[in-house]
Amino acid sequence: MKQLFTDIAVAMSHRARQNGWRVRFSRLLTLVAALCVVVLTFSALGQTSEFCEKTRQGGRKSFCDDFSSRWEPQGGVWMVERHEYVGEGTFENLCTYGFSTNETLIQDLEASNVDIQLDMRSIERVDKGIILRSTGSGSQIELDFRAERPGAYPADLLVQELVNCQFIRHTQEFEVLIPPHQVEESIHVRIKLIGNRLQVWIDAHLVLDRSFPFVATRGRVGLAVINAGITAFDNVLVKVLK
Repeated sequence: MKQLFTDIAVAMSHRARQNGWRVRFSRLLTLVAALCVVVLTFSALGQTSEFCEKTRQGGRKSFCDDFSSRWEPQGGVWMVERHEYVGEGTFENLCTYGFSTNETLIQDLEASNVDIQLDMRSIERVDKGIILRSTGSGSQIELDFRAERPGAYPADLLVQELVNCQFIRHTQEFEVLIPPHQVEESIHVRIKLIGNRLQVWIDAHLVLDRSFPFVATRGRVGLAVINAGITAFDNVLVKVLK
């Protein structure tokens, strides 16, 4: 009988040690999971700040993508999704043509000459819009980067302008062809505007280097999406030039 009680005591002691180990292991797993969540959260929040730190941009005379309150939507629906600034176009347009109010502009940044870099991709419809020298939704320079439509139309760039809602097409459809890409495919774009000379690179390829009779001489910079379209933007860097 004494041996039986001894065996029971040893078994209970062993089980207690096992249960204690399980509790400690469970707590350790919980702690590791919590740390992973914290690290991932800070990593996600730090992606744009690391990009901005790397490019060393900031202040009123330049802009680095942080999708903060410095963006001022003029219309459409704009939100941050997975570190991208996503715009959805509506049909509530100020003007008959152009991007009109389906755009978002950078606050406190007006310029004549700029050097812009960004990544962007079409999600719905093929259009991806950049706004230059905007003094209002009815007066601005617009660049429309259109993805290809396989078996129908090639990818192209439209240079257009609104002057008091009067639509001016500075290039015709398919006049300026750009590297083939489709909806959901991201492209890296660089735009340099000095005076009336406009230069555009896509994935490091110069696709346009021409002077245009632009009416707008100074204004704000922004992003745009077409009616019923959805477009995502990322890594936006704007340098104001002399």
